[in-house]
Formats: sequence, structure tokens, C-alpha cells
Amino acid sequence: MCQKCQDRIVKTQQVINEVGAENIVEMLSAVVGNESISPLERFASVMEFGSIFKEPIEVLSIAHYFGGEYLAEKDRSKKLRATLEMLSEQKYSPAVNKADETVASKDREIVRLKSSLAMLISAFKLMTGHAGFDMPNLKSDDPMAVRQMLGSMADQLDAAKGRLEDMMRELTHRHDLNKQPHKTLGSDH
Repeated sequence: MCQKCQDRIVKTQQVINEVGAENIVEMLSAVVGNESISPLERFASVMEFGSIFKEPIEVLSIAHYFGGEYLAEKDRSKKLRATLEMLSEQKYSPAVNKADETVASKDREIVRLKSSLAMLISAFKLMTGHAGFDMPNLKSDDPMAVRQMLGSMADQLDAAKGRLEDMMRELTHRHDLNKQPHKTLGSDH
């Protein structure tokens, strides 16, 4: 940056410090016509503004200064707004959402398992009804109740298996299965 530009920036800073940024903004507002004041007051503001800033480049310099301040303030405002939004959000909200998703997933899995269990129980009842076994009633969805029911069914199947083994032994003792007439007929052919 050239020396002349640096001097202009220093002079602009001095004017702002001496007159005050608020007073300069009020003068500019009166000069432009944004304020509803009398024409005499407006003329006084134009004269005062003209006495402070003698060259047009000084007006551009002050405009540049206020533009830079505006942009810096806007940036600070955005950062503050982002900070406030971040603080206003619930802490651990992603973890809460993740926990909710996990609970929902587990609930869906439990529903699927209960449905599968109901289908299995129906199949067991049908199967045991045809086989002559007594299917115990399931009183709840509790895993222990299911375990007790399956244990009762296993006991019944063990008893049936024992009866079948006894029948087979009795048949082998009563009859010599190797000397049956239909086997001898088949060997004569």
C-alpha cells in the first residue's frame, strides 16, 4: 500500500475518533435524506459534513471503513448465531436419536421373534396333535415359559421314544425277524 493511502486511512481513523461514528452516520443520514428533518437542519448537516471531509476520496475512505466494519459485524453476528444455535440444541441429541433407533430396531426384532414363535407353536400343536402328544399351553412370551414348554415336550418325546424302543425289543424277542415267511419267499425266486 502506498504512503498516501496509509496516510488517508490514518486520517479517517482520526476523524472517526474525534467526531464519533454515530455522529458521522447521523450526518450521512441527514445528507442523504433518510431522516425527517427540516431543510435548514439538512443544510447544516451538509455544511458540517463538507467541513469534515474536504476531498471526495475521504468520503470514499469513510465509506470503505464503514463497509469493512459492517462486514466484520455481520461475520460476528453469523458466528454468534451459529454458537447460539449450537448451544440451544440438546446436548447428546445424536446419541438420543441413535438410542431411539436402536430401541426401535430391537422392538422390531422382538416382534419378528414373537411372530416366529407363534408360527412354531402352531406347527408344534399341529404336529403333536397328529402324533398323539399333548402340547402344553404357553402362558406368556417369556423365554422361560417357552423353555419350560419345550422341556415338557422333550420329556413327552423321550417317553414316546422309550415306549417305541420297548416295543421294538418285544418284537425282536417274540419273533425272529430273520426267519419270517415273506423273507424266505423272496429268496426262492
